[in-house]
Amino acid sequence: MTSPARLASKLKAVPILAVCGENDLIAVPALGRALVKNLPRAGEVWVVPGAAHAKCAEAAGQAYQ
Repeated sequence: MTSPARLASKLKAVPILAVCGENDLIAVPALGRALVKNLPRAGEVWVVPGAAHAKCAEAAGQAYQ
């Protein structure tokens, strides 16, 4: 598994929005926060309330659009 710091170092020129489900047990929100924290430029984390893994669009509804 690639660490968030190692992955972040490869994302130098790309704007990042890490979208994480609050109830995701696979890609937990802490992983998204760690990724953004280690970016060489600003990034943002959006933790979608009530969302499980790969269910952010369904849980966020119009806000996801």
